[in-house]
Amino acid sequence: MINGFDIQERYENLPHGELRLQAIKNAIALADAEKDYEFMYIFRSDLMSESELYGDSFQAFLTFPEMIKIFDEHEERLDEYKHDYMWEFKWILSDCESFYQVSKAKVYELFAEFRKRCERYGYSLRPYYQCLYHFEKACDKQAAKKAYQQFILAKRDELADCYACELNAMVDYELNTASMGRALETAYPILSGQVSCTEIPDVTYNNIMHRYYELGDFEKAEEYRKKCYRRISKSSSYLFIIGDMLKLYSKTDLTKGVKLFEKHLDWVFTSKNPHSNMKFYIGAAAVFTKLAQKKDEVKLKLPEKFKLYKADGIYSTKALAEYYQSKALDLINKFDKRNESDFYMKEYNYAME
Repeated sequence: MINGFDIQERYENLPHGELRLQAIKNAIALADAEKDYEFMYIFRSDLMSESELYGDSFQAFLTFPEMIKIFDEHEERLDEYKHDYMWEFKWILSDCESFYQVSKAKVYELFAEFRKRCERYGYSLRPYYQCLYHFEKACDKQAAKKAYQQFILAKRDELADCYACELNAMVDYELNTASMGRALETAYPILSGQVSCTEIPDVTYNNIMHRYYELGDFEKAEEYRKKCYRRISKSSSYLFIIGDMLKLYSKTDLTKGVKLFEKHLDWVFTSKNPHSNMKFYIGAAAVFTKLAQKKDEVKLKLPEKFKLYKADGIYSTKALAEYYQSKALDLINKFDKRNESDFYMKEYNYAME
């Protein structure tokens, strides 16, 4: 038998990212060879966590079915991991909106399975409805509203998100359905620093910025952009926020938009999240389309791996605009087709105005 905890300790001492991911995959192979079902499960759980937080979250979709199978076949032996398993299931549901590769039918199948297990294990459906609300926002406004109302009515339990994340969901809903005043009032505990977590207030700042941008109040949007950028400027997991900031700059300050693009372009080369990439492409398309209306060329310091790389650093603004329009529209069409909506095409059209 393998000494699973020693193996786990060794890979936990490695830096986050590809090196640790590969070490965990090696550990899974060892556990599988020995048919050590507990560590077959534990190592896959660790792979999901590492993939979600530091690598390719699509890896979680590939790993999770294996976890379900192992858990279901050895549920009595693995019962102590039930709570962790359900949390990881929540991650899968949260990720569904980010991967057009997961069909809508498969998404609803996953939601149905999560709901069935919540009911079997005695958990509240609050996280089920919260995740469903976030998915339906880009699909069906009425379905999103219904899911949100059920989320609010359901009780909190140990499977619920932290208070900061739940409050952020409430703010998000009101930003899109109520007045800014009501949304900001709801957000007060976050904005005042009373509640926070790993992603909050970062995401809340961005959501408020984006709503002001949509309303055409660019001065207020810039106020929240500054607050947000100070917090997210070093974390590539926030590529989607950079995309939203590029959209804002496309309407307010093209020079700053170009600088922001130049500074964070590297992030998209390592991102394996198509939703985040799409958001960045929309922002870049908006900046360079507007810039092409003012000048023919722009000098940029970009990495050689960039497809349109020029050694002299002189780029055609039209070529950049067309390149990012194509990249953005490719993913927009894939997401809107999966979601059976025109949600992201509307976002693109407004950005390009």
